[in-house]
Amino acid sequence: CVFTDGKSQITYGGAINLDSTNPVISNSAFYKNQSASGGVLYSDNSQPRIENSYFARNDGQSGGVFYLFNSSPIIQNCAFEKNGAKRGGAIYSRDSDFTLSTSEFYLNNANLDGGVLYSTGSNINIKNCILNSNSALKSGGLLASKGSRLFIQNVTAVNFVAPTFDDFIYLIGTSNVEVKNSILWADVSNYKSA
Repeated sequence: CVFTDGKSQITYGGAINLDSTNPVISNSAFYKNQSASGGVLYSDNSQPRIENSYFARNDGQSGGVFYLFNSSPIIQNCAFEKNGAKRGGAIYSRDSDFTLSTSEFYLNNANLDGGVLYSTGSNINIKNCILNSNSALKSGGLLASKGSRLFIQNVTAVNFVAPTFDDFIYLIGTSNVEVKNSILWADVSNYKSA
């Protein structure tokens, strides 16, 4: 399936709005969808399985692609390219518990925090992913976390951009992050010294 130019009139999910359901979304492409909460998908109390899909040029205020609330999705073998949001260039997660694996994120952007992901009150496992050239204009070139637990394993993250060199992951409050067997690299020539 291909979903193009969807726009939510009720602010939740430009293409898909889930409420207490467990669908499988597979072998699909999503282009230029828009919504205030989740440019492509808004998930409330749901457990979607999202796999083998492509997301490009989607836009949202919170989550350029996904807004996850009290949900437990499985996201695997997906590609996210040039999506954007105020927070969470690709994904905004609130009170959710999920695994993101074998996926690629390229040129996603947040106007404020979390070029790829912004999470609050969530437990997130990120495994075997490639994150390349993602950015945030304020903080967390890749990830911004408030009161969340992040486990990152076998991830390669390169060329991220945020206002300060050490801003790969921006932690707020009681957030906790564990990184194993991963490569985190930035081009320091893009940064100005204080």
